[in-house]
Amino acid sequence: MAVEGTYKLMKFLLLVFTFCFWTSYIIYTELDRYVNYYYVPGYDEIKFTMDHMQQFGRCCGANGTLDWSLRQVEIPKSCINGFSGERYLRGCSEQIMFSYRAFYGMLISLGIYVTCALLTGLMCTGCLWRSIENSEDKWN
Repeated sequence: MAVEGTYKLMKFLLLVFTFCFWTSYIIYTELDRYVNYYYVPGYDEIKFTMDHMQQFGRCCGANGTLDWSLRQVEIPKSCINGFSGERYLRGCSEQIMFSYRAFYGMLISLGIYVTCALLTGLMCTGCLWRSIENSEDKWN
């Protein structure tokens, strides 16, 4: 039963690891799409979302200010620090993935710790069982 639980936990960790990479791809493509539609009329929700993300995330575009330069459009005011007037150079996809990696790192570390604890318990149980079996042979 413990081996089955360990196997399920290892499958879960592999799923989380795969989800990390899939998430980074989805975040990058969605942010790139948001940058494409930022100045298009009628996409006010995208503009609002990007502005909010850029201001509070202290980032700019999907990959930095280069996103706006390549599209030959003005860099949004939300990419500029209101206090110092400096531009945020880091891209929002990098900023979001930094937060996700910290969370996934903790989750994977916890999973590895629990797996090691289960395997240690399994090995101790096997040793105890063998010891009890040997002591019963001595008494018979």
